[in-house]
Amino acid sequence: MNKTDVIRQVATRTGLPPALCEAALKAFEATCGDALTGAFTGQRHNHSHVVAEMVHRTGASAEDCAQLLKAFEQVLDEALRDKLGFKGKRPR
Repeated sequence: MNKTDVIRQVATRTGLPPALCEAALKAFEATCGDALTGAFTGQRHNHSHVVAEMVHRTGASAEDCAQLLKAFEQVLDEALRDKLGFKGKRPR
């Protein structure tokens, strides 16, 4: 999975424009570092801080950014689980 795939899946899940999803991913990575590496290592960040940074960097609403953050986490988690061959969904 590459960034384009992630952006496309997040746009589909959220119903938000791909351009906004791409800007949010860039803001997410600027705040949290490499998203795929973070997902692999289980690194988590303070959601309110990440959402605030996404709002600042994208100009989108806090509600949209929170929705985007959740969708990014889900897409990356599912991609990692698929890549490693884990079955089922991770408990939330």
